[in-house]
Amino acid sequence: MQILAKKIETDNIAINISNQPNGVYLLQITINGKSTTWKIVKK
Repeated sequence: MQILAKKIETDNIAINISNQPNGVYLLQITINGKSTTWKIVKK
């Protein structure tokens, strides 16, 4: 399930997941064709 997809034009962004249920989320960021994925655990 995809919650958010957004093109970012700045160096910093805050993503509010306070309204999302507890669980494990994957954050994938792609810069210049290179992707990095982080696992976020919300308790």
